[in-house]
Amino acid sequence: MAKKDTSPNGLNILGRAWNELKRINWHEINRLCQQNLHIGLIGSERDVAAMKKWLSSFPGQASSDQSPMQVKCNTRLLTRYITSIYIGNLNEKLDEKLIKSTTFCIVSPEYVNQVRRFKTEVYIFDNSGNKHLPTQVLAAHNDLRFALAYHFAVFRREHATIVIQDTAFQNTAWAVITSVPNTVPGPHQMVSIPFEGISDFIILSLNEMKMLFELVGLSGYTVVPYRQLPEIGILTGMALLAQSTATSIIGKLPARAGMVAKGALAYAFTYAIGEAIFTSISYRQKVNGCFFRDSIREHYAEGVKVVNNMINQRTEGFHEHP
Repeated sequence: MAKKDTSPNGLNILGRAWNELKRINWHEINRLCQQNLHIGLIGSERDVAAMKKWLSSFPGQASSDQSPMQVKCNTRLLTRYITSIYIGNLNEKLDEKLIKSTTFCIVSPEYVNQVRRFKTEVYIFDNSGNKHLPTQVLAAHNDLRFALAYHFAVFRREHATIVIQDTAFQNTAWAVITSVPNTVPGPHQMVSIPFEGISDFIILSLNEMKMLFELVGLSGYTVVPYRQLPEIGILTGMALLAQSTATSIIGKLPARAGMVAKGALAYAFTYAIGEAIFTSISYRQKVNGCFFRDSIREHYAEGVKVVNNMINQRTEGFHEHP
């Protein structure tokens, strides 16, 4: 009777990857994106009109020739999620019931104190660019991030950055953890090294696949996996490139340096893939090798800092708890 091959090289990588892929709940992403919410816009008619325009704007949407880019944002449907409350003067009585029915309010500066008598979740719209307003709103409403980005274009760039950074951190942590056994030479490396390569490809790629679905959803689209086949192909190719690059570099470096390089590459490649996906979906721009190269170079140094911080924190914790 033939002995069953249980070595890492005998594993069905594609089968394992597919089984893990099925665990990604894209229906949950769609549910998060399509949550109900109501934003109260409070001010003069002119102020409220400016707020509506701002909610539909897309930061950085100018192309190389400075022409405006179109992003998915149905302004007609936005009225379902906006409650407009017009105020003619400071002495005008506010509709307390209507204000309390909103999820949060965006308010002209002169009416903030009045509105806060009925609602604590109030954000000031001051017509000076409101650069930090998306960050403030998303930070305070973590459970509504996907819905806010799905319905209102102004939140997409900020939420995309959050999703990409979270995935980059996850992949970096995994890359560092799986490389620990191979920092100590020994017979165990005959098993740990090939298994490390297989597990890295599966876990890192699946994290990036989840990131892909999240970026599709927050860009205003319903997540349907078969529609993302081109992006999935690019993602898989980049994941394989990252794995081969890491393998070729790490083998030439000392133990700790190899661990740092592997983690930094995981961070940089994940960030580059995320930016490429978001650019493709939201800006409708094709990305090329130069885009990936520049993005990887930009984020590799940041990845080195992230890995060193992880290792140092781990070392400090070990010394504190011998």
